[in-house]
Amino acid sequence: MRVLVEWMPRLREAMATANALPRPVKALHIFSRHDGQPYTMSGFNSLVQRLQRAWEAAGNERFTIHDMRAKAVTKLRDEGRQAKDITGHKSDQAIDSTYDRRRVRKGSAVE
Repeated sequence: MRVLVEWMPRLREAMATANALPRPVKALHIFSRHDGQPYTMSGFNSLVQRLQRAWEAAGNERFTIHDMRAKAVTKLRDEGRQAKDITGHKSDQAIDSTYDRRRVRKGSAVE
């Protein structure tokens, strides 16, 4: 299943900021090495780990890409939206067991 996610103002702003960063050469990739080539998986992981150490040293808690996805799913659920429309999952089962991290789940009483 393909999922098309709309551009939101914060995403547009983040992309504009990333594209405005100085680069020694024109690159086709948003995140690229100094020579304009894409990072290898190992290089990208190393970059992410350096950023995470700096984030943690500033007093924040480390997180993973999976944590970001779980946060998005939880927010969608809190707003009453269908998370599977955004994640691409066919059912709610994987979402319920893996990504939904609400501490308290709310529901309406039946009359």
